[in-house]
Amino acid sequence: MGCNGDGAEGAGGQASKAERARSATARAHGARPQNRQTGKQDSAVLTIATRSLIHKDDNCAVMVNYPQVGSDKIDAELDFWASKTVRTFVSGIENFASGEANRYSMLVDYELTETSGRFISIVFRIATETGGSHPDSGMVTFTYDLSDGRKLEMHDIFGDAPGLLQFLSLHSYENLLGQLGQEFENSIKHGTGPNILNFSLFALRPEGLVVYFPPYQVADYEHGERQVVISSGSLKAFKPRADLWRGSSGYGSISGNPLLHNGATGEM
Repeated sequence: MGCNGDGAEGAGGQASKAERARSATARAHGARPQNRQTGKQDSAVLTIATRSLIHKDDNCAVMVNYPQVGSDKIDAELDFWASKTVRTFVSGIENFASGEANRYSMLVDYELTETSGRFISIVFRIATETGGSHPDSGMVTFTYDLSDGRKLEMHDIFGDAPGLLQFLSLHSYENLLGQLGQEFENSIKHGTGPNILNFSLFALRPEGLVVYFPPYQVADYEHGERQVVISSGSLKAFKPRADLWRGSSGYGSISGNPLLHNGATGEM
């Protein structure tokens, strides 16, 4: 049996047995979802349902874990993204039958952070095995306003603040140079240049903004993912949205892989 899109869709339907749900109180990470009936934010509990799309055949194995957060708009976008991620992977390798069971694989997991009881960021980490000398790693990040389901990009947070890119570039360069050392100065300089694409992977935390640098952006594969945390105080000069870090209750995160974190018994 080949690895094809139909198989992925069949395993990843809304009623899939791979779907797992679990809850976390607002005290763990402070998030307050919008009430679908009243349009107001609930102040008690954010229920995170971890949904898993699974495809497995003689040639490949795929598992995409992602959250459902209680907002119709956000959840629909995440459903679409997860399904598209599965389809893209399996269609990309369907012509590479290896004869070796599960020769190709993809595992997507996530963590979720929150600030101000209104904004959530979801960080997806993607590991793929396609026959190379080591697995490939990728990242995708989404930040949402829970009050209206809007997805936020950097310009939605800071507008066209003069000097922002130069600040992010210099701050990240100096921080990563301290992490990695002079050996990687040239690659760090290239990967942190004042280009918005270099800072497109980010998340909000109560203490500020986190910028993610996946493998190869600032160093070789062996040095893995790198993070730079920029405090909310140091960003005040660039006039971010005033409601971003108001009333944050402390950093918390939820990791989404039910196999690792929720005692689930599904398999790839």
